[in-house]
Amino acid sequence: MFKPLELMGLLDDVRALRSAHWFPPIETVPEWVVYSLPDGMWLLSYMFAMEFIWNNDGKHIRLFFVWAMPVAIIAHEFCQLMGLASGTWDILDLTSYSIAIIIYLQTKKL
Repeated sequence: MFKPLELMGLLDDVRALRSAHWFPPIETVPEWVVYSLPDGMWLLSYMFAMEFIWNNDGKHIRLFFVWAMPVAIIAHEFCQLMGLASGTWDILDLTSYSIAIIIYLQTKKL
């Protein structure tokens, strides 16, 4: 991963930034912030991006693209619970996805 940075002569700069201690050590950050929060934020940004990209192409196509990923992600999470999909069931992931969907729906009401 760092080979391109090394080739560009930026590896020392990256190392300096990583050692700057702007953020708390990863060991002190709650696990849900490290593992579940980014998933929820990714889903929310996906939904907003699809809303923006498909906004002028008709209601049905926009709805399909906005909701395809949330449905697939939640279905995959439940398939993990039932042992039908690889991965680990995590209620915090499901909570993170649900909060992202709620935030999206709340912004649509405005």
